[in-house]
Amino acid sequence: LYGSDSLGATMNVVLKKPSPQPAYDASISAGSWNTYPGTFGATGRLGMDRMLYRLDTGAESSDNFRGDEWNRFTLTPSLTYRLGQLDQLDLRYALNRNDVSGDGGLPLVTRPDGTQFIADVPRERRYNTPQDFAISYDHNIRSSYGHTFANGMGLRNISGYRNFDDEYWVTETLGVTYPS
Repeated sequence: LYGSDSLGATMNVVLKKPSPQPAYDASISAGSWNTYPGTFGATGRLGMDRMLYRLDTGAESSDNFRGDEWNRFTLTPSLTYRLGQLDQLDLRYALNRNDVSGDGGLPLVTRPDGTQFIADVPRERRYNTPQDFAISYDHNIRSSYGHTFANGMGLRNISGYRNFDDEYWVTETLGVTYPS
C-alpha cells in the first residue's frame, strides 16, 4: 500500500512552519551520563506582512552509558513568502551534525557448538582504538511553491536537495571464538 520505502508504520511528520504571530520557545535539561540537550525556536514576520520566518536550533552532548561520547547539533531556518492571496513560496534548510567517538560494543563469544553469548565484562570497558571516530553532516534544502484554487483545492510543487557526508573509522563488531 505504501511502497517499498515505507517506514515500519505509517506516520505523518509535520514540520514547524513560519507564523505571522511572534513566538519563542527554549528548553534546556540535564540527564544521566552528562547528557545536556538544549533547543531554541523563534517565528514571526520579517519586516513586511508577506515574509515570515522560523528558526529552530538544538544541541546535545552526552557521555553515554558506555562512555561513547557524542555531540549533536541541528539548525533549521525557514522562510515563507506570500506572493499574493493564493500563492506562497516556502524555503527550508536543515543542517544536522553528529560527532561520536564510536563504540564497538561488548564481545560476542562463540562456543565450539556454535552457540553465542555476550562476554561477562564490565559495561564501561571499551575496546575501541583511540583513533575511532564518526562524524556526519546532513544538509537538506527544500523549496515549495503552492497555489490555492477555488473551494480549497490546491497545487504544490516541492523540490529538494540533500547532501550527506559521513566519515568514520570505528570498530564495528567484536567477536571471540573459543579455542578448539
